[in-house]
Amino acid sequence: IDAVFVRMKQAYDKKDAGALADCFDFAGVIEMAADQNPTAELKSTARRARRDSKGAKEGAVSAVQGLVRNADHLSYEIRRLELDAAGRQALAVVVWKNEDGSRSKERYWFLRDTEWKVCDYEELDTSIRMSTMIAAAADHPGVMQSAGNAGDDYQKLTAAVVAGEPGNARPLLLKVRKS
Repeated sequence: IDAVFVRMKQAYDKKDAGALADCFDFAGVIEMAADQNPTAELKSTARRARRDSKGAKEGAVSAVQGLVRNADHLSYEIRRLELDAAGRQALAVVVWKNEDGSRSKERYWFLRDTEWKVCDYEELDTSIRMSTMIAAAADHPGVMQSAGNAGDDYQKLTAAVVAGEPGNARPLLLKVRKS
């Protein structure tokens, strides 16, 4: 798990969305969203993402653009780590120290196939999970595009959440849910 955070930190430093996307199991993110909002569209998108690794990677790169652009992490500390008995799932609570001296507390869910990858995360200051944003966006016709590429409202929502701007994120989340 620590190796994933090392790769994430390197991706943040280089502002490399592709490298950050490699840390994510985007099909897993969509599956987590489908657990929250079991629409046929989300289930279909999750199956496509499992079958089409190139499309899933494109979706992941799109989804993490805001993360890479807005992150200013200097270091991280894993505060809590739990593994399931089979060693295929994990949960980690991490505190990122930022350039301005602030700290970002996040919770990550991991799946392991051949290697550990993030299948969901939550910025604990805003209490909004990546999968929850996708689940909400799935109710908006046309927002969930092939392999999870998102519409403008979803990208704005992601950027607001990542930037730690709950005041901007909440109205966007309501807008996406109502659409």
